Amino acid sequence: MGAQRQIEIPSEWIEAFGFENRSAPEVYFPSDAVAGSSHAGAIRDSFEKIGLSALFCVQGVPTFAYLVQDQYDQAEVMQIHAKLWNQGLASALLVITGDTLRFFSLAKLPVRTSDEDFEGSCLIEALKLSEKTLRIKSLISGAETGRLWQEHKEFFKLNERVDYYLLKNLILSHDELVKDLDTDSAQALLMQTMFISYLEDRAIITEKYYQSIFDGKSSSLTDVLSSGKTSNLERLFKVLARDFNGNVFVSPSSFDSKKNKVKVTECHLNILSRFRSGNEDMESGQRSFWGYNFQYIPVELISAVYDRFLGEKESERRDLGAYYTPMFLADTVMAQLWDSISESVKKSGRFLDPACGSGVFLVRSFQLLCEQWKQSRDVQAVQWSNLCLILERVHGWDINGSAVRVAIFSLYIALLEQVSPPDIKKLINKGKMLPDLWGKTLIEQDFFAASSDSAHQYDVIVGNPPWASRRNPNRKSIKWCKDNQCPMPGNEDAWAFTWKSLNHVKKGGLISFLVPAMGFLHNPKSFNARALFVEKAKIARIINFSDLRFQLFGGATSPTALVIFGENTSPSDVYSIEYWTPKADLNLQLKRNITISSRDRVSISSNEIKQDYFSLKSRLWMRPVDQKLYKYLSSFERLGDFIKPFKSSNHAANEKDVGWFIGQGFQPFNDGRSSTIPHISDEVVKYPYLPVQSLEMLYQKSPTLKPWSSTHVRRKGFEASYGQKKILISRGVGTSQMRLKAAYCDSPMVFQHILMAVVFPERESKKAKVLTAYLNSKLALWFAFHGTASFGSGRPEVQQSELLKLPFPSSEALDDSGKEIEKEIVQIIDGFKEKSSKMLSSENEVQHCLEKIDALMYQYFGLSGEEISIVEDTVNYIIPASQPHQNTVPYIWGATNKDNREEYARSLVSELENWLDQSDGITACLLGKSEDFGLLELAIANSNNNEKMGYQEKQLDLKEVIKKLASSANIELPGNFTLIPDFRLFIENRLYLVKPLSRLHWMRSSALEDADAIVMDIQSYLVAEKD
Repeated sequence: MGAQRQIEIPSEWIEAFGFENRSAPEVYFPSDAVAGSSHAGAIRDSFEKIGLSALFCVQGVPTFAYLVQDQYDQAEVMQIHAKLWNQGLASALLVITGDTLRFFSLAKLPVRTSDEDFEGSCLIEALKLSEKTLRIKSLISGAETGRLWQEHKEFFKLNERVDYYLLKNLILSHDELVKDLDTDSAQALLMQTMFISYLEDRAIITEKYYQSIFDGKSSSLTDVLSSGKTSNLERLFKVLARDFNGNVFVSPSSFDSKKNKVKVTECHLNILSRFRSGNEDMESGQRSFWGYNFQYIPVELISAVYDRFLGEKESERRDLGAYYTPMFLADTVMAQLWDSISESVKKSGRFLDPACGSGVFLVRSFQLLCEQWKQSRDVQAVQWSNLCLILERVHGWDINGSAVRVAIFSLYIALLEQVSPPDIKKLINKGKMLPDLWGKTLIEQDFFAASSDSAHQYDVIVGNPPWASRRNPNRKSIKWCKDNQCPMPGNEDAWAFTWKSLNHVKKGGLISFLVPAMGFLHNPKSFNARALFVEKAKIARIINFSDLRFQLFGGATSPTALVIFGENTSPSDVYSIEYWTPKADLNLQLKRNITISSRDRVSISSNEIKQDYFSLKSRLWMRPVDQKLYKYLSSFERLGDFIKPFKSSNHAANEKDVGWFIGQGFQPFNDGRSSTIPHISDEVVKYPYLPVQSLEMLYQKSPTLKPWSSTHVRRKGFEASYGQKKILISRGVGTSQMRLKAAYCDSPMVFQHILMAVVFPERESKKAKVLTAYLNSKLALWFAFHGTASFGSGRPEVQQSELLKLPFPSSEALDDSGKEIEKEIVQIIDGFKEKSSKMLSSENEVQHCLEKIDALMYQYFGLSGEEISIVEDTVNYIIPASQPHQNTVPYIWGATNKDNREEYARSLVSELENWLDQSDGITACLLGKSEDFGLLELAIANSNNNEKMGYQEKQLDLKEVIKKLASSANIELPGNFTLIPDFRLFIENRLYLVKPLSRLHWMRSSALEDADAIVMDIQSYLVAEKD
């Protein structure tokens, strides 16, 4: 079963899948040239080693593997399934036999005990072309939108994939080995075992090789390990060291000839034997599946797994802030970088990862450089001498020597992947074939101890620098920044790496770093550093992954961003920066790719970033319609215009009835963690203590609260507020209620710093009640979501300084209707207070009051119906879907119904008619839809023919209609509309919109957004016609 078994996909199936107008890099067939893809090697292997008939890719990542059989051969399917599972790329195997399509999951363990077990475990469904045409057609779009993975989520669990499985066995093996070995020795043994397994599975070393070493008594690594004799393993290492060199086989459990040898025992060999077998779940002992096979596991996956393994097992990596980089994120980084660098750099440039970890970025860099070599010379392979020259261009440094060893190990495998086993055997005969990397191009060193002289200059610098702050104040990074007068907000190491990398990049070179998004893009405290960075560096692109905060890293939950930049040779010039803000979607459940749609791409000027600390956050979630509303609300007086921050030196804040002040509660003193001397506060024990979880909405009562237990505090907080009437406000946002949380409080009360208090003069208690109501409203939450640094990009919280930026109409500016609204709001608060005091309030009562407050606040601020829909959609749908946790499916990701679509269409038509002043009106018709997309037609109604205006839905074949439109307009339509969710096509007096059918794209506010975009299209067209 090899390439000779390949059978072409029949034309009727090509049509069913919609492949007629698709080509590479979306669809690959065996005869296609594979160039410029990060997965080029794996794609070729899929055809040449596995024998597939086609591959379908989503955003360049192999997703569907196609196999055509004359007759269904389950034994062959099981073998191919096992190989693809090991490859760890494609998500599903589609087997075509005559009129039948069998759809198998490649995320399920490849069972091999019986035919029934295999199909019961891995077969999702079998479809007849003659009966399930629409279902078959929807498979492609279902993969592109992610719907398919959610629909069959029980078949696509991450914990059965090869990378998770290999990681689990690595951890279990490590845990057994470290019972009497140190961590470095255990990791070395596992790495060496994996390397030999790779050589064996690729038939680089064969039975004959082993037999020549052991006089015919051993034929494999398993035999060597099963013998129980450590001398046999040492004997094998001597021969491997002679043939391969490369510091991998110094001795079992060691890469360093200068270190004392560690005694390897029979027990250790047994553990390694179980790991090597590959077909045992070392946790359960189960063996009923095809094991992992290093012939098919891509080296980049091995590197990523080992990188994660190091992160799982080494607490010091967490102290350094060094989290592993998932493979799909590394691929996104490299794809963005590769598209940005020049051909000359691809041809001869030098690459550096200054904190290389296990070498994920180095491996990808080497692979892409090899692909470029082949493509530019139109050859299928690179000669060994040239491969070694390419490898010399790839450099990595890391403070962790174990990580550098893994990087070397990964690069050796990447090097061998480029050469066929017969050619490798010829090289072995020459001896010591692997080039030395340790201490030459791969170095154990601190980036901040490295010279930046000409020998340490690079064309491309790429990586995921450590994220560490406030740990180890003696770090060299801190000293370097101090000596070089570079700001380092929060002592964040990523800032230090960013500054120093500019000293190592060549003129015209590029740097591509994953950095903490909050510290780099949003935090007001890093504004000066950000402004300087925009000036010293020329930023080409920023990709803000904040919405993917809980989806990317296994250990870190801090949001990240990719910044691609170089040296700025004209610091005073204003330049444009591409700013992309991808949002989480169903595809992230597979951890295969990141969707970056056209809606999430804008440009921003360097001046905006330098002048407005909030410029990047505002563009994270604000649509154009949001920007208009935000600008309108910002015209009102702000809370900070009449509420002043409490300061201990401000005597007025400590007196009653003087003015409006805001401050935080006290910070407890922790004897075990604090190195400071405690302050003494008699106030904190004088009144009842309110735990943050006991804060209520609208009105705060205190029937059973007890005093705080100690006068020792770290900070006293706003002591004057404890005994006064106040508004208590939580810094954290209550995402379950989708509200800020504030309560009018007329009882003495003590609270911690997570709560804020606003005190006010007694004569202005009515205004305080209005403010309390406002802070609990949807409108306040909407403004806080768009108008604060952390909410929506990091932690869901509103800092005191940001709270004071919320708009609030001044009493002097109110007309009679505004004053009447205030009276109604005060009555609501007073009524709720009365019921609450009598213990008569309930959750339903709170909700009823909040709904009345929302409606009144919309009137209070003078919002139109369209503006109210913007707030409502954001609070009800967008905010609950922001920064979703793994395995959650927000409501907004679900499919629309006819009512949703009709409301959208009517809103869109209404907005367009207002702008066009079209007396005849506009009709809207959904011509057709699949499970994932719909085609909406807008047309000028013909009143002479009495054409009915309104909305209707037809059941036309979506694919056929779109094909006819493309032919009529003489354009080539995109294959994946998920990446262009705002696709619009004008033909004569009709407008066509291809829209994903998720609720996100059919909200009323989406209609307002689309109407604005359509109007801009028309205006641009009219201007062009006029010119």
